[in-house]
Amino acid sequence: MTAIHVGQELAFGPSGSSRISSRCTENGIVWSDQDGVEKEKTTSPEEIKELALKHTLCFTGDAIEELASKMLDKILVAKTLQYVQVFARTSPNQKDFIVGKLNALGLTTLMCGDGTNDVGSLKRSHCGVAVINK
Repeated sequence: MTAIHVGQELAFGPSGSSRISSRCTENGIVWSDQDGVEKEKTTSPEEIKELALKHTLCFTGDAIEELASKMLDKILVAKTLQYVQVFARTSPNQKDFIVGKLNALGLTTLMCGDGTNDVGSLKRSHCGVAVINK
């Protein structure tokens, strides 16, 4: 996945391995390696924090939808998202959701996007960077 590769190259997380959220259930989040092999399951933000110390963590748009629909405690959703270093294949609404949840925790957010579909989350973040190709 390109987003993971870029995140590792830019040192968004620990070097080496990565984990991608493959499934979210009422009982936790299942994390897979880049080959799709399930490796770990986390059931709390504290466990995700520990996992983030060892691996670059990635959430896809599909996983965000599952997390938002299955995890009833919205503060827990925000606390979960704060330890994820890479978000990939997300829609404009999902980007806005992520930035909003991180802002709700009192975190400072930066959003980088192309400006067209990302205008909502660019405006909502503390620092919005629109990348324009001339």
